[in-house]
Amino acid sequence: ELEKLEYQINPHFLMNALNSVHWMAIADHAEDIDSYVKRLGNILSYSLGKVNNRTTLRTELDALENYLQLQQTTYDFAYSIEVEEGEYLDWECARFILQPVAENAVCHNMDEFGYLWVRIWKEDKIHIVIRDDGKGFVMTAEEEDEESEERGRKKGIGLRYVKMTLDAIYGDKAGLTIESKIGEGTEVCITLPGGDCYVSCINY
Repeated sequence: ELEKLEYQINPHFLMNALNSVHWMAIADHAEDIDSYVKRLGNILSYSLGKVNNRTTLRTELDALENYLQLQQTTYDFAYSIEVEEGEYLDWECARFILQPVAENAVCHNMDEFGYLWVRIWKEDKIHIVIRDDGKGFVMTAEEEDEESEERGRKKGIGLRYVKMTLDAIYGDKAGLTIESKIGEGTEVCITLPGGDCYVSCINY
């Protein structure tokens, strides 16, 4: 109970602090700082579940866009997002499955002045591809083992979280694959069920 209370207090304090910085930036006519803080606040609110209680691919894409624009102030990279418009973008889906993949690419895989591609479309299933042109990596036979601790570290906490989320919400109806080549980059592919992905087992 104390841990739950602590997790409630700390984000509340942080959001209030960011709001204060936002108003200070406005008072000082610091538009770049104000924009940065607003994007950061949006990302934190979304990741903490404070906004958009009903998560859809469209809200996931909004959060991803905020994240990438925020990271461009720190890292030198470019990106493109290609999305096939359709009603599937407004179906309910698991929360926070795009940003961790992009974060893994931007912070760990990509070289300076790299490029990130995001493509989403629907055929029988919903297909999400996030690809970078970074340094890439190769897994050994031991790392290919699902039980390998080293493989878990290679994949990173973010990718493990996404995999666990997909397994918990969709079971074998969703999938995640990772392909990487040294010097060519890494591609992460996520597939979601093609029907209305209403999540009834977890309150997102």
